[in-house]
Amino acid sequence: MAEDAIYRILARNLRAARDAAGMTQEDLAFATGFGRDYISDIENAKAAVNLARLSALAAAAGTTPHALITPGAGAKKPNPPR
Repeated sequence: MAEDAIYRILARNLRAARDAAGMTQEDLAFATGFGRDYISDIENAKAAVNLARLSALAAAAGTTPHALITPGAGAKKPNPPR
């Protein structure tokens, strides 16, 4: 998978997870400590995201890092721990 494809997947899935959580970009920015412009750049596949930031985004949006980078995952809720 090309590098730009993973950022497009992340963009779609992050936006879907954020929407499902009822959050604005500003809400997500506040929850993560990132700037709103950075959140916008991620959701438009214009910014790189390291693993620590991916984890922070997932936690704030109520999902998992895996769900954010899985094609077609959208806003699926993670399975509860057993």
